Amino acid sequence: MPHQQLIKTAAQVFRVPEESLTLETGMGDIEAWDSLGHLRLMMEIEQEFAVQFSTEQLRQLTSLSEIWEALPEKERN
Repeated sequence: MPHQQLIKTAAQVFRVPEESLTLETGMGDIEAWDSLGHLRLMMEIEQEFAVQFSTEQLRQLTSLSEIWEALPEKERN
């Protein structure tokens, strides 16, 4: 699955098993996904996928599916 790298990255940031995450996972579903955890996740995703999100996107992208959809097409393959 192409989105597996995103799930793997989130699992590492939040220190949870990959199997516990899906694209439907969002803020509030994981205790560690608070405002600081969100910032850590987004920074790690930017580095992992060589992308940069706007400040507005950082606030709006609050689930793995939203983050996945915001990634450039070439990064999702």
